[in-house]
Amino acid sequence: MLWLFAAAISINCLVCLIQFAGYNPFHLYPEGMNYYDANKQYAGEFLGTIGNGDILSAVLSLSIPAFWSAFLRLTGDRRRFLLLIPLVLCLVVLLKAFVSGGILGVGGALVISVPVMLDGKVARKRATVVVACGIVLLAVSVYLFGGSMGGFLYEASELMHGHWNDDFGSGRLYIWRNVLQLVPEHPLFGGGPDTLGLRTDAAFERYDETLDLLIHSSIDTAHNEYLNILVNQGAIALAFYLAALAASAVRWVRHSTENPVVAISGCAILGYCIQAFFGISSPISTPFFWMALAFLNPMQGKENPLNKSARRSK
Repeated sequence: MLWLFAAAISINCLVCLIQFAGYNPFHLYPEGMNYYDANKQYAGEFLGTIGNGDILSAVLSLSIPAFWSAFLRLTGDRRRFLLLIPLVLCLVVLLKAFVSGGILGVGGALVISVPVMLDGKVARKRATVVVACGIVLLAVSVYLFGGSMGGFLYEASELMHGHWNDDFGSGRLYIWRNVLQLVPEHPLFGGGPDTLGLRTDAAFERYDETLDLLIHSSIDTAHNEYLNILVNQGAIALAFYLAALAASAVRWVRHSTENPVVAISGCAILGYCIQAFFGISSPISTPFFWMALAFLNPMQGKENPLNKSARRSK
C-alpha cells in the first residue's frame, strides 16, 4: 500500500506541476481557466486531482512525513531510494502552493519526529533537548522579529503580542471566535454532527468586480478539526478522540525503532494532526489519516511483511 500510495501521489503531483505551468490537463478547470484564476474567475484555489488546495495540503502533510520516515526506516529494502521521487514531488508542490497549514504540518512533523527516528536512549534524549531548544528559539525569534516578516509569521508574532485580528489565518480567527461562542450551548454532546452551519450566522462577503456581484459565503465548519468536534459532538467526544491520539503517540514513541510500520504511520499522523488545527475533515483527505491510525494500532498477533524485512536487514 505504501508503494501504491507513492505512485498515486506522484501522478497527482505531476498534474499539479503541469497546472503550475498554466496548462489544464484532463480539463479539470472550466474551459479557458487555469490554476492562476483562483479567487478571480472562481472562488477558492484548486490544484491536482484532489481539488481544493487546503485539502491537498492535508494529504501532503501526511504524505511527506510518511515517505521521509519510510526512507529512514526501511533500511533493508533498496527500493526505498525510489521514495525520494514522491517525497521531492510532494515538497515542490507544497512549497509552490504554500498553504500555511500544510507547511506547519510538514515542518512540525519532520522536526518533532527526529528524536523518535533515532536509535538508542542517549541519542533520543540529546535530540529531544536539541529539538526543544530549537522550538523555543524559533518562538522567541518569531516574537521579536516576526512583525517585520510577512505571511503567517507576521500573524503569529502579532498574536504573541496580544494583537487579535479576525482576518488572520485567512479569516480563521473570525471563524474560531464565532464557533467558540456556540460551545456553551451544548458543551457535553455538541449541537449534532455537521450542524454548525445551521447554528451560526457568521459568513464572509466579497464583491466580485468581474461578475458585478456581492458573493456571500456562509460557514459550515470550524476550520479546526478539534474545535469542529467540540462544537458538533461535544467535549466528551473530543476527550475520547484526543485520548486515542495520545495512546497512539505513546505507541509510536515506544515502538518506532523496532517497527517500521509504526514509525511511518506515526510520522504521517503527526503531520496530519498538526495541520488539522487549521484544516477541515473531508472524505477526500481524512480516510488517509484513519488508515494510518489503523496501521499504527493493528490487531494483536498480526505480522506485517515490512517488519519481517526490517528484521532480516538486521
